[in-house]
Amino acid sequence: GYGDFLIDDRSLEAFKKGMSKIDDALTREFIYNTILKMVIEGRAPSHVFLDIIRTHISSETNLNILQILSSSLPSILKNYVPEDHYKTEADKTFDFLLNSYLPQAEGDEVIQNAISAIIHVAYNDTQKSILRDWLENKKPFTLKDGERQDIDAVITVSNKHTILKKIATSVELSGQGFKEFVESQLSEDTKNVDLVNRCRLSIEAAAYDKDVKNRFMDELLAAKCERSIWDQRAIAATLMPTCQSEIVLPLVDRFFNEIEVVFKNRLRDERDAIYFALDPTQFASEELLQKYKDLVEKLDPEEQKSLIAKLNESIESLTKMLAAKKLYAETI
Repeated sequence: GYGDFLIDDRSLEAFKKGMSKIDDALTREFIYNTILKMVIEGRAPSHVFLDIIRTHISSETNLNILQILSSSLPSILKNYVPEDHYKTEADKTFDFLLNSYLPQAEGDEVIQNAISAIIHVAYNDTQKSILRDWLENKKPFTLKDGERQDIDAVITVSNKHTILKKIATSVELSGQGFKEFVESQLSEDTKNVDLVNRCRLSIEAAAYDKDVKNRFMDELLAAKCERSIWDQRAIAATLMPTCQSEIVLPLVDRFFNEIEVVFKNRLRDERDAIYFALDPTQFASEELLQKYKDLVEKLDPEEQKSLIAKLNESIESLTKMLAAKKLYAETI
């Protein structure tokens, strides 16, 4: 049969202490997935899930579980931790991954999972500088006990591009010499020109520049866009980072004011992709939630069924995010 399985508080505490003592990998995977689902639904505090990962991921040997945990970390931190606790949790997680987990990771897949998680968790200029130094070093390194120690692993093209995009969102790090640094890095990637060009688009869209961002937003929210959907997604991926909220929040308002144009004029796959790429739930707040609800009320339910369905999905997700953040604050 099928059903929702919930884990009580006492069991959550037991798993915090003894998850790695469970021998069966399928059981561990079920428990991790159940806790993750509970966090996403606002039924378990995200700090419990983060504590379990930081305590037990180093002992985990199952690649599928490691993939689940490493890929979920950035989303849990970004979406389910309250803003006033985010810095503490993100710093703690970045330091753990860099200086405890990565040095002991064995096997190429495990190491690459660790590298990818570190890249995606990094959020401030100090952490992004470490990633930039990885690229200059041609391989990752740890800083355990203040000692720089190289890791015998490559930085994949995908991870390299993600690092460059992250650096591009920083006013400080994307200043003098950044364009030359980007070109020196991208010039090494000769096998896939399309990926390189999309990376350049993402970097351009990440710039701390209102005019650049509005120009790109004009294209993305137009009735028709001449760019491929892949290029549009590349632009949207870095257009509205939370670290640039002071110039990005007006773009959030544009999303609500103009997304109807996209749904009235574009084909389904393209309009759905644009909605998914621009959907600003990363700025979760009660005020943002109300903007979704106001737009649903404004739209004609017969003419805009698809857009209303997407907005309602966002409302459901955002409601759960806010509930999860509240639960974190109540239980920390």
